[in-house]
Amino acid sequence: GDGDRLTRTILRKSYENIENHNITKKEIRNKMVANFYLHETHNQRPTVVLLAGSGGNFQHRKAGYLASKGYNVLDLKYFGEKNLPESLENVPLEYLHTAINWLKNQATVDASKIALMGRSKGAEYALLYASKYNDINALVSEVGSSVTWSSKRYFKSSWKYEDKSIPRAKGGLIEAIRYLKSSKGKAQSQLPYMLSAFEKTKRIEKSSIKIENIKCPILLISGEDDLQWPSTMMSNRIKVRAEKYKFKYEIKHYSYENEGHQFDELPFIPQIDFSNTSTCKSGGNFQGNPLDSIDSWDRIFVFLNKQLGSLELNK
Repeated sequence: GDGDRLTRTILRKSYENIENHNITKKEIRNKMVANFYLHETHNQRPTVVLLAGSGGNFQHRKAGYLASKGYNVLDLKYFGEKNLPESLENVPLEYLHTAINWLKNQATVDASKIALMGRSKGAEYALLYASKYNDINALVSEVGSSVTWSSKRYFKSSWKYEDKSIPRAKGGLIEAIRYLKSSKGKAQSQLPYMLSAFEKTKRIEKSSIKIENIKCPILLISGEDDLQWPSTMMSNRIKVRAEKYKFKYEIKHYSYENEGHQFDELPFIPQIDFSNTSTCKSGGNFQGNPLDSIDSWDRIFVFLNKQLGSLELNK
């Protein structure tokens, strides 16, 4: 008032201080590599399995945030660790099946309320898995894919099932060479390469994920300005395929006009501007990404609450 500061407020928001919510993090380092966030109660709770993208890192803050809302969370690594595939090549679907079976034997897990939540390549893994196995109750795909893609080196499939590589989509050779030359070891926009793959209709059909085989509700979140791959177009293709085959479960798609590949960061915190940097051309803009992050997380919690049941955090 009149140039003088009248008051000052500092808001501190932590996504990792899980002890305040009576949450324990259990590290699992054997044939399965994961962090398991569980509540220190004797009540069985709904559980969310987190699957990261091609970076393959643990998602500590996202896992803590979900756990603070009352869910058990299994933050699962699926490559890049001892006893796992070294890179994102021929990752077996059976590995995720083993993880879900392990969850169902935990005393704090409600085996009838397990959701998969993947982003980018993790969403691709989740959707492909759910098309082969009928043991989850809800699925969230964040900037996910309608088809299975090759590894980063383009020569092998990212996934395998029953020891056979899953057919993969493959873009044009010219677009691949251009991308590899421009990237020089750094991540650039690979959107032209990805889009060129959809011109090969026979290969796309073979690599399309059979959404009609999934036996649970699906939530799709995408960014219309995604420069890493066409997540909105592919999410639309998922919905079209679901309608074509008369998919029996709820399937919703929320796309965000000015958002890129990284807008699903946690809400209410400063975000890195990935919109157009020299190391990662992700798309979106610095103003819209945080706002639509808030909205998309609201949609996710509404979906999880509906499909897995309401939570009483103080039980």
